[in-house]
Amino acid sequence: PVQGAFYFCVAFEDGVLNDRQTLPIADPAVKAFVEKSVEGVALDKRFVHYMMASEGVCVTPLTGFHTDILGFRLTTLNPDDAKRARTLERIGDSIRRYLNS
Repeated sequence: PVQGAFYFCVAFEDGVLNDRQTLPIADPAVKAFVEKSVEGVALDKRFVHYMMASEGVCVTPLTGFHTDILGFRLTTLNPDDAKRARTLERIGDSIRRYLNS
């Protein structure tokens, strides 16, 4: 069983992110906040903000670690394999929907 933290990074292929991609955000006030907060930010940070507002899943953009690689780092502390799997599925679904938006 998990008895510590698990970290991993996901890097997006060059050119797959752009500043027009979005995810649906149910709360109009949150949507307005996110739209304002992503103006002019790195494209991975933009994805992270949309995923957090849409799915409630928080990850850290890789550009926050002083790299030019666009992606995110995930930290999981949950010892429940099923819950961890559901979270990873939600992230994967968010990536697919975001890239196709």
